[in-house]
Amino acid sequence: MYNHLDFYNPDGSVTPCCHFDKGKTKFGWNSYIPKIKYFEWYDMRERMSEGWIPECHICENQEKLGFESMRQEWNSRSSSSIGIEGIELALDYTCNFMCRMCTPALSTSWRKYDEDWERFDGHFWSPVHNHSSLDYLKTLNLSNLKTARVVGGEPFLSNSLQEFLDILPRGCEIVFDTNGSIFPDQKIVDILLDKFKVQVDISIDAIGDLAECIRFGTIWEEVNKNIDKHFDTWNLVNIHTTISILNVNRINDIYDIWNDRCVMNNLTHPNFLRPEQIPIEQRQSWKIPSLRGVGDFNNLILSDLSVEYEYKKCIDFLKTCDKHQGIKFKDVNSEIWEIINGY
Repeated sequence: MYNHLDFYNPDGSVTPCCHFDKGKTKFGWNSYIPKIKYFEWYDMRERMSEGWIPECHICENQEKLGFESMRQEWNSRSSSSIGIEGIELALDYTCNFMCRMCTPALSTSWRKYDEDWERFDGHFWSPVHNHSSLDYLKTLNLSNLKTARVVGGEPFLSNSLQEFLDILPRGCEIVFDTNGSIFPDQKIVDILLDKFKVQVDISIDAIGDLAECIRFGTIWEEVNKNIDKHFDTWNLVNIHTTISILNVNRINDIYDIWNDRCVMNNLTHPNFLRPEQIPIEQRQSWKIPSLRGVGDFNNLILSDLSVEYEYKKCIDFLKTCDKHQGIKFKDVNSEIWEIINGY
């Protein structure tokens, strides 16, 4: 992790990775920094030599559940070199989806609605800056770069994609996080196939009507067709699922289709949308029947992490999203709706 930079953060901060919890550190990490050799990195490295640090609790919990964490993923892609080998960035936050577990900071679609989203949680803050990730990227020595992960927004919507590809060294790996609604034009496809090793992670949290609700903007038939195109085109394609209270009872729908193509993790913010909001006794019936191994996705569905129950806030939030989006959550996942209204 010491030769990896994450600067997708909409507050302009640079951190070791996207799961790094700045709220649990005494440092701000609040500005794009000119060099990796900076005090925060030295301090983090010294503290991590003694074990887990609070900022890394998401990876710690993921590994305890038997799954590859972001820490392990990036470590597997890098060496002990002090040169920058991995970067993660958002080209911008242009997005055609308003996913209910996302935030106005990461999607322009959220910003179209006149609503005080922060009344639910600080997670739903709106950006007040104009940082350029590409301007910062141009200050870095990328001669040792092995992997670049592009998040969003929606990367394939960004007007900066071509410029970004021109900056990267030939032969490195690019990982795209995409919502599946857009397949890039042929010019971009040709550049990617000629110059890079490409991995595409498609965010799919449900199928059909439920997908169109919780990842608002989804037209399921179009996304499903694009998934096939991605599988036919790139070196590696994963179906990436974030498990939350919105879909924890329907994970088997996804696994039944894509099986070992699936990558899953549990939502950690905001608290009121975490899957652990549903008591574990009820989640027992939602296990994926075909999985029996240690460290399988059922460990995520049956996570026993303690959370503060916030059913009223969850209901209020879902009704507010329903109002703006014109889709009622209770109509597409009545089981979860009845459970959270029963407390």
